[in-house]
Amino acid sequence: DRYEGLRRRLSEVRSARIKPGIDHKCLTSWNAMLVSGWCEVYLATGNDAYRKRAIDLITAIRKYLIDDSGKICHQRTSGVLSAQGYADDYAFFISALIALGRAGCGDEFYLEAERYTGEMMNRYFDQSSGFFRLSPSDEESLLFTSKTEVSDNVIPSVNSEMCINLLLLSRISERPEWEELAAGMLGTILPSVDFASGYTNWLRAYVYFSCGIAEVVCVGSEFRSAYKELRSMNRQDILVLYSTGESELPVVKGKSGKDHGIYVCRNKTCFPPVTDITEAITLLA
Repeated sequence: DRYEGLRRRLSEVRSARIKPGIDHKCLTSWNAMLVSGWCEVYLATGNDAYRKRAIDLITAIRKYLIDDSGKICHQRTSGVLSAQGYADDYAFFISALIALGRAGCGDEFYLEAERYTGEMMNRYFDQSSGFFRLSPSDEESLLFTSKTEVSDNVIPSVNSEMCINLLLLSRISERPEWEELAAGMLGTILPSVDFASGYTNWLRAYVYFSCGIAEVVCVGSEFRSAYKELRSMNRQDILVLYSTGESELPVVKGKSGKDHGIYVCRNKTCFPPVTDITEAITLLA
């Protein structure tokens, strides 16, 4: 090869240069967003390999990015955990847990999302502004005050993401105060929306509030196939849940001990259970 000598000389010159640094850090927020992404791909394609990737990744986050006390950390670099996480780490981790629940990975993910939301409310929520701060209140000092992020950019803002999380969890956990909080956040932001690209996730929240969210609970093992079919519709305005017995989820609790069937609920009111999936889909129209 007539270019071999040139390649060798170029390689020798290049090897004398200072090599670029390698980014070794693993960020909680970015990995949590990938979990949500895998779940979305699974729901869109039905390919269970994507759901398995999501479960494997959330398992790794729990193992490597959450400390022994259960607090979420911001990053892990060369095997060492950083200080406690920021609000975006919590917000996207909660979103990932909700996504896993919606992908049919188990009620425990919804319960974990509710628990971390409670912790986030206690440590990051600013009562005076009605929004979440990036740093926990116990880290603030006279010299430093945490900023409040509201504009969506390359990734959604903490507050737009939590607005959606609070709305979804308010239905699953039957906590109307969380829905009221989310509505207040959205109501404060909407008058400021001057260009859509800076508020894309807020507008997604607006669609949720405008169109409404329905809860569908399939009760009984004979309705598992109906649950899977309804879930595969991948409609963002429907929360589809499944139970064969007792459940700790408030939205399921009152139905799992009743007649088997498909319960369709809107605005905190449920239609009588139906046994035909076509009829359930009609109720969702």
